[in-house]
Amino acid sequence: MFIEPELVNILVNINSGYTKYRDVKGRVLTQIDKAMYGLVQSAKLWYETITGLLKDHAYSPNPMDPCVWNKNVHGDQITIIIYVDDLAISCRNKDEVHKAMAMVKEKFIDIKVKESYEMSYLGMNLKIDNDGIQVSMENYLHEMMKEFEELREYTHPADEKLFVNDGEMPSKDKKQFHKMVAKLLYLCERGRPDVALPVHYLCTRVQNPTDADDKKLARIMGYLKGTMGNLRKIGSKPYDRVEAYIDAAHACHEDGFGQSGGAIMVGDAMVEVIKPGSRSVRPAIVPKPNWWHLKVYCWMLNGMMNGFEARDMIWRSLSYIKIIHPRLHWSPRAAARCVTRPCA
Repeated sequence: MFIEPELVNILVNINSGYTKYRDVKGRVLTQIDKAMYGLVQSAKLWYETITGLLKDHAYSPNPMDPCVWNKNVHGDQITIIIYVDDLAISCRNKDEVHKAMAMVKEKFIDIKVKESYEMSYLGMNLKIDNDGIQVSMENYLHEMMKEFEELREYTHPADEKLFVNDGEMPSKDKKQFHKMVAKLLYLCERGRPDVALPVHYLCTRVQNPTDADDKKLARIMGYLKGTMGNLRKIGSKPYDRVEAYIDAAHACHEDGFGQSGGAIMVGDAMVEVIKPGSRSVRPAIVPKPNWWHLKVYCWMLNGMMNGFEARDMIWRSLSYIKIIHPRLHWSPRAAARCVTRPCA
């Protein structure tokens, strides 16, 4: 690891002996004996350390997600989720959870543990009761609201001009716009999928946002302000069914691109929204305007392609869920809606 010149100057002032180790750029090259927080190699070393411990205790990685590790003991599955240096441990049998916690404590002595039916984890407030699991991100939203001076409340997160780029001036603060869209993206993935469509659209605008995009961002925040108490609920009743819904609209954007997306339900809970902000196939160009029948055919063909793209997107996510929950009954429902517009 290189020590930068600014820090080297401090070291030289303390001990002039470091002067001879400087290179032509004023840096000092050092060899690291232990992993240090912030180094690229440290993340790899940490992952190898924690997964080595799990392997030694007969845990195996999920084939679709190397940060999810499972172990079956007498019919009960223990799941350990790794998120940087945070571990989430779950199992139907509490004794197995305690054994897993003891395993981690034995290896990493100085750790903090919280065991409760209510806890905060990565911005989510989780509450478990007889009815299931409630996921609230109200505290996360309160922190986001502090970034705005005044917000008007709305009953919908977007209007009919969501895909219309009619801005006349650049965004007031491009960096702030990018920051807030990134936070909203995390929010809709974890607890508020109802704002996924406008948020994913704004993700396509972070490079060159306009004043119109600022207004769309403010509308999303106004909607969230008025629905602060909305929760994401996962019921406790037994379920054995996964349902997938997809849809596509053709040429709904100003530049002729289509829109596709979908949602996956496990039981009565929506577990994933599939890229609703992605823009799909551009319409075909027909050279001769009097070939109206070929025009109609091209519009319809591209509409079908939008539907196929939506299907492919959601099937990848279904494959992921199928590997995690192999006992679920599979009956994907697909519907593609082709939207055509009048010929010129």
